[in-house]
Amino acid sequence: MVSLPALRGYVLEEQISALLGANGYRLLTASDDEQCLRWTSSGLMLTGRGTDHQADALGELDLPTPFGLPVRLFVEAKYRESPVGLPAVRNAVGVLQDVNQRWSTGFGARGVPLRHFQYQYALFSTSGFTRDAQQFALAHQVSLIDLSGDAFASLRRVADDAARRLLFPSPQNKVPLLALREALRRELGSMPVPDIPSAFLESGDTEHLDRVARMVAANTSGELLFGFPRGALVLVMTPEDPEAVVRRLDRGEAELVVTMHHRAGQTANYWRLDAGDGFRLSFGLPPLIEEWLMSHEELTRKRTLQVKQHLLSSIAIYHRGRLVRLRYVSSRG
Repeated sequence: MVSLPALRGYVLEEQISALLGANGYRLLTASDDEQCLRWTSSGLMLTGRGTDHQADALGELDLPTPFGLPVRLFVEAKYRESPVGLPAVRNAVGVLQDVNQRWSTGFGARGVPLRHFQYQYALFSTSGFTRDAQQFALAHQVSLIDLSGDAFASLRRVADDAARRLLFPSPQNKVPLLALREALRRELGSMPVPDIPSAFLESGDTEHLDRVARMVAANTSGELLFGFPRGALVLVMTPEDPEAVVRRLDRGEAELVVTMHHRAGQTANYWRLDAGDGFRLSFGLPPLIEEWLMSHEELTRKRTLQVKQHLLSSIAIYHRGRLVRLRYVSSRG
């Protein structure tokens, strides 16, 4: 049996995976990497150095990385009432250490290890993260994305609505999770061709699953952009005017020069990028960084400039299969 918080996180994970698909990452299935990935009755499993790991939402960056390993990203979503704590981040760190150390120089049963990858981990939470979880994540380069803000209210509402529709009419709280995942991916477009072996698909009311999946797809906006600064940080960016942002990106420019402003919001501080012509994006940074910025008023200006120049000086976004770099300058013109 699955709980309401777990099922909400499950749906949210698929929504985020679909959004990542529009931002340069391709959702992986077992057929993409027969050496490392395989389906089981529990879901998609990734072989590490010491054991197998659940990898239900694993994306690979479609664009090549010069002089670097191809990047794969674990996506995990938590939809709870309380902040996500240290154990979830510890698990992420353990998974990364195991899968990033998977290869040896020997010839294994599956052949020569010709393909190596750099695995990263993004943990999403609708209720934020505890302080110790943030500290541990920053130390080990695990990306924590807080979805508790107003900009993500629609995303949360859809996941909650879908979970309730699935859970409460179902006898004994049994929801066929793999069948649900397949239905969601088919409707969201993140896995148009069914890939999960039929032997692992539980029986259930497929018509009801399809109805819920269509509702999720119809109400999951593709307007959010994911930004990737230097390092392991992932930024979820909200366009002020989505159509203006798309028009600017459709010009085909490889680089946009942006100004950057740090603003105080009603519930949290946020950052805004402006490239002109209506291209404005807002995003937040981890609370621990914001706390450091604001802890000493006389140092706030200096520290804000340091964040702009070092952490956020270059942010990569992906649009229609192209990489676009947002480059910060202190003033335009």
